[in-house]
Amino acid sequence: MILFLLLACGGAEPDVDPLAPWPADPDALAAHCATLPYPQLVTTCRVQAAARFATADRVPDAEAQCDAVPDGAWRDECHFRVGEELGVAGNIAAAARHCGQAGWFARNCVTHAAWRMRLPEGTGPTSDVAALQAEGSELLSVVEAGLSAHEDGGLVGEGRQAFLAAWGLHVYLGSGRTDPAPAQLSGEVGAALRTGLMTEAARLLPDLSGDPVARLVEVAAGREVLVGEALPRGLDGAGEGVAARGRWHLPVLLPHDAGLPHLPLYGGGLRLVGEDRDEDAVIAALEALYWREDSGVGLFLPYVADPRPRVRWTAVKAAALVARGDPETWAAVQAAVDGAAADAESAAIVAAVGRR
Repeated sequence: MILFLLLACGGAEPDVDPLAPWPADPDALAAHCATLPYPQLVTTCRVQAAARFATADRVPDAEAQCDAVPDGAWRDECHFRVGEELGVAGNIAAAARHCGQAGWFARNCVTHAAWRMRLPEGTGPTSDVAALQAEGSELLSVVEAGLSAHEDGGLVGEGRQAFLAAWGLHVYLGSGRTDPAPAQLSGEVGAALRTGLMTEAARLLPDLSGDPVARLVEVAAGREVLVGEALPRGLDGAGEGVAARGRWHLPVLLPHDAGLPHLPLYGGGLRLVGEDRDEDAVIAALEALYWREDSGVGLFLPYVADPRPRVRWTAVKAAALVARGDPETWAAVQAAVDGAAADAESAAIVAAVGRR
């Protein structure tokens, strides 16, 4: 409607048809933008051209288009579009830099760029462990540098977590392999890789009989190896891919765990990080089995009485999330939590999930 009003009130008929389809080629589109008759249309055209240059990893050309956009919300939008497309292209340093310039859109830019990021060629479960450690550390470094210019100091911490979590997931998920060595690394790089290993192991489990949590822990320890169909890893530009096929949830954060280390999960959730590698493998296994859509409440209930608080809270959260909307199953979760003489935090988790 706005465009038609502009056409109606713009006086002489423009030389270029503003309703004509835009070229798909970024160079042709950039040239076309300069011929458009209305400033508002030129701006939206340049934003689109910048995104298409970024898709092709042509950073200087993308930046030139954003620089030509008037300062303000539209320029922030331009940096957002460029940042997310550069993530898909695998240029994480440039993606983070543009997300850092995206103003109000910065957090959405980080989320899109991180979870749709393309891994370097050859990165996977069979990669050299030292090389993966170096790759993860370098990823954190370039993300911190790129986001440091943003006025919100909290963005750097959120961004480094999002990119690291997505990287660790994509190293494994869809690979068809559960080689455990990378996930035995320590620190935050190791925790991110354990998320990936456990999620891929959950995907490859032929069934959920017995104690699947214990089976996944055996995989993490290298005592069981799962091999299966390989799928395209990561997410495409439309957000489609193997990670999007599972069950996911929004964050469930309570006062008792707000100060504990977390890692983001695909879809917006958060997982606690264990105090050591063995505990963290159990937590990652519980979260991965929640991601698997055929897992039931009974899988998690044995762990609601675990002596390790972070394991216990993760199991309670997963059981409550699965039970939502089913009164009978919900009652079973509440009974299990009460019967295990669990702490007040476990009861608070059930109550918080119930309010969602």
